[in-house]
Amino acid sequence: MRQTLNLKNTLLLFLTAIAFISCKKEDEIVPFKENRDFADLSLIGQGSLYGNGDEGFTQQNIVISNEEDWTDFINSVDSYNEVSSSFSETDIDFDLYDVFAIMDQVRSSGGYAVTIDTVYETSEDVIVDVLASTPEGLVTTVITQPYYIAKYPKSGKTILFE
Repeated sequence: MRQTLNLKNTLLLFLTAIAFISCKKEDEIVPFKENRDFADLSLIGQGSLYGNGDEGFTQQNIVISNEEDWTDFINSVDSYNEVSSSFSETDIDFDLYDVFAIMDQVRSSGGYAVTIDTVYETSEDVIVDVLASTPEGLVTTVITQPYYIAKYPKSGKTILFE
């Protein structure tokens, strides 16, 4: 009887140890603000393009990490209307920041919007959750293409949009 009890205790201890060892937290998702020592995601601009898609953007998520790509992006955004004049900044230090540009699809009416809902990191990736909203009620009947542009501190990690 005593030997059975010792065997059960040993088995229970062994299973408990395995359970604790398997609960490794290395790849656990860490909220953005708790995992970074510098500035949060900073909004540069949000709104809609009105060029009927002539700016040349499909529905896409873009990471801009250098001055040349940023200048090309600004020129495209401004090709129909001078949209960049409403941006909070256009002078980006690409040694410190990347820019995320969320470009929605061309829409047949107003009232649509895109935004970044959350940003969080794993041990290898930066995950950017994109949120799209649809209009409620009356909307304008103008062709629009919603966008959201923000800068984010460089991390050296792979950036994934969801």
